[in-house]
Amino acid sequence: MRIPVDRGPVEHASGDAVLDDAGRPVAYLVAPDDVWTVVAERFCLHVDYINALNQVRRNRASTLFAGDTLNLDPYAVTSVGSENGVVFENDPPVPMPPQA
Repeated sequence: MRIPVDRGPVEHASGDAVLDDAGRPVAYLVAPDDVWTVVAERFCLHVDYINALNQVRRNRASTLFAGDTLNLDPYAVTSVGSENGVVFENDPPVPMPPQA
């Protein structure tokens, strides 16, 4: 598991980070014109890792829409995330850590 670190808003990754009680980023709210690779770089994560965290609640993980919620927390794979206003219920990955 990887712990995201928010480097702060930049061009093509200017959305809002959602933080847990300890100040760690656990989700990201996509802004207009955000780009997957730049969002991943902002949080010091690989695009494939973020896609894996979001494969349950997103269908086309490679497409970002303004207002999407991206999960950044491996313990919230089944409870955080959306794509273009829709929450999907795809099969969860195996193995998967205990979910909150």
